[in-house]
Amino acid sequence: MACFRCYKSGSDGASGENECKRNFKKLNRLILTLLSLGLFVADIVLDAWTAVELFRLGAYWSFTMLVVVLFGSAVLINIYSWLWYKYDKFIMMTNLEKVLGPWLGVLHCLTLGLYFRHLAAVSASFENIRFNKPELEAIISYRRYDLKILRLFESYTESAPQIVLMLTIALKKEGWILHVLTAVKILASMASITVSEVKYYRAIIVFMPEETKESSGWLQLLPYFLVKLILVASRLAALALFASVEPCFIFTHFICSWLVLFFVASCSKTHLMKCEGGKWLYRATLAVMWYFNWFCGGVKWKTSKMMWLYHVYMQLDIVFLCGWWYWRMSSDPPHFEISCVKVIIAATAVSGFYLVGVLCKAVYLCILHPESTEINSGEQTELCSDLTDTGRKDPTSVKKKKQRYGQMFGNVLRYTKYLLFCRQICPATCEPTETFELEDSDSSRENMRLKELANSFYS
Repeated sequence: MACFRCYKSGSDGASGENECKRNFKKLNRLILTLLSLGLFVADIVLDAWTAVELFRLGAYWSFTMLVVVLFGSAVLINIYSWLWYKYDKFIMMTNLEKVLGPWLGVLHCLTLGLYFRHLAAVSASFENIRFNKPELEAIISYRRYDLKILRLFESYTESAPQIVLMLTIALKKEGWILHVLTAVKILASMASITVSEVKYYRAIIVFMPEETKESSGWLQLLPYFLVKLILVASRLAALALFASVEPCFIFTHFICSWLVLFFVASCSKTHLMKCEGGKWLYRATLAVMWYFNWFCGGVKWKTSKMMWLYHVYMQLDIVFLCGWWYWRMSSDPPHFEISCVKVIIAATAVSGFYLVGVLCKAVYLCILHPESTEINSGEQTELCSDLTDTGRKDPTSVKKKKQRYGQMFGNVLRYTKYLLFCRQICPATCEPTETFELEDSDSSRENMRLKELANSFYS
């Protein structure tokens, strides 16, 4: 149907072929968005399944830690989502956002802000395929890039701690033999980190020069992904080894390391957040992410120098964690039989793999990493400078009027008819923002948050 439409609208074969390529790109984007939403929902289902099983097995301490990690990460991500809506002046770009806009605050209080953003991106993608509206391309890109940043934050504040917790359970209680639940949860959490890293890397490619952007692909993505995988796996394994013999002191280790990393983040200049409270929240989040893996994070220093100092610190810390684990295993052996040789091999392998990852990263940076591209910092205008508010009131004030809630249900029905039957609906409430225009269709450059992160990634 899409190909018939594109050839029908084109004046010649070339224009029709180009239209087909654009339609295929839209369909591919929709499929990827649906897959991302599916993985997100599957991760939530696995989280609930893991929590129920831990409680059923009587592992109340592990159950409590899992709930704290899940709830803390959800609250943190929804705070970021709400603040970014606030920075965008609560401009509802998609039809679904306009329909559910009066409940925006309620959804974030219920930690449903990330679901809301996913559904908004999916609905806009459906509309783009069905109605072929050019302005939706910019809206979809803008919202998808925010989602990629939020999912990256979630992967290191939720998935990474879960991997450490599940590995600790396997080492301490399962005799180094993974049960089905433990293995599935570890693989799912690692997949979440992997997908988030790959999508984030693919997002910031748009800030490369045109000649570099054309040559960048799997040749650069695959080595980047492998290096990240080695470094993250080694770090998480070292933390799990230490936590298996010192389940209480792992919290002391986290707090002490977080304080050091938070001090470094506080001394760095970051402009990802606008308000003062948001800046301190982001520095605290950056310190949590650094506890597991390196992340440039929009730091204004020369990030390459910071990165190598960070990896030296991490290497020493991993050696300490593995050495402490070896000492405890040799002085106080576990209930199951394990030879001293296996302990030495495991401790050496974890420390050695991180060193191998650092060396591979040095090779990648010297050969395959894109050249440093300085993004014009003078263009740090308002995040939505090209957006104009179409007269819609702030959701916090709209919620005070009860009649708006009655109108919202009517908007839901009209929006459903709009998607299913191509019926026209009230343009004041559910039409896409036509003033959202981008130069040269480069929608990604309008997302200043992603631009800020990309600037430090290439420095």
